[in-house]
Amino acid sequence: MDFKVHTSARGIETVDYTPTVFDENDPVYQVLWFELKLRRSPLIALMSIYFPALMIVMVSWLAFLLPEPDIAAKLSISITSILSLVTLASYADSKLPKVSYFKGHDVFIGFCFVIMFSSSVEEIKSSCCDERGNQLEVLEVTRLKRKVSNQMLKQLTISIPKTKGFRKTLEYHPPKPWWNKDREVAVRQKRVALRKENRSPSIEGLIILRKAEAIVKRTIGEAKKTAWPNFSSNLDTKLPPTKIHNFIARMNGNRIKSQEQGYPLEKDGVILQTEIEKEETLGDAFEYPAEVFNSKVHRGGQQPKSLPYQDDLLKPFTKDELNMAIQKFENSFNAWNRQGRQPVVNKKP
Repeated sequence: MDFKVHTSARGIETVDYTPTVFDENDPVYQVLWFELKLRRSPLIALMSIYFPALMIVMVSWLAFLLPEPDIAAKLSISITSILSLVTLASYADSKLPKVSYFKGHDVFIGFCFVIMFSSSVEEIKSSCCDERGNQLEVLEVTRLKRKVSNQMLKQLTISIPKTKGFRKTLEYHPPKPWWNKDREVAVRQKRVALRKENRSPSIEGLIILRKAEAIVKRTIGEAKKTAWPNFSSNLDTKLPPTKIHNFIARMNGNRIKSQEQGYPLEKDGVILQTEIEKEETLGDAFEYPAEVFNSKVHRGGQQPKSLPYQDDLLKPFTKDELNMAIQKFENSFNAWNRQGRQPVVNKKP
């Protein structure tokens, strides 16, 4: 008997039949037993499950061709590929009968999941490592810039000879005459008590804060009482009036004008006072083009013939160039010391 019945996914391989007589006491009737052996078509499984899963895995590998900083595009490709494979696995399970054992395509799809998930983890790890390396590079360059700034400050304040024409009038808040270590400790303890009270208010904290405020008030009052008599005891006809005026101004917390010679650094028209501000200004100058660097940092004197990035004005200093600048400043400073010159120290009241 020839059966030519078949489907796109399955076909009838053989048919076995056996006529028999079924006797269940009464009645007696004839029965035809037959057995159908079906054979699945492998091409349908390859075209609907294996080939699409393999192509999805290959698409997920395209993330390795993208540049390292483009982590968003890499994750988008990986997540989209995983979701596509989940959809394909659900479609394959819906077309097959429910059984209690693993099928061949289940193992294959599980292996594809492992490969795609591993590639996603590798992309994230490589991006984190690259970001960590960039941060270390930035920290190293920042440290070198600060070291170069310190060397430049030494050259500006000591080794560069002072000339006329750069006398600037500075205004600053000098420390009070009665300010000393005891007053500083008392004020620091008051600030600590205030922070604790603001963080967690309580009766004990308020008592400690009031005691600290009383100590500060008492110590400052005692210092002011002793500062005036001490100064008055030193008054004589030879004492310049400017010192008397400056002492009174310092007691009142007023600004004092003084003269400072040398090459002062300015930022937005304001003369920089502290060493930290000068270091930050000189450090930021390494990121400026060569023309801006020459106009803002080098004031007076001989201009440098060339800078490491004078050919490319938008290229900042590299680590090697910073190291060379550090060595150059140190060599010039040591050579200046070997000549036996005495540094010029700016006198401030």
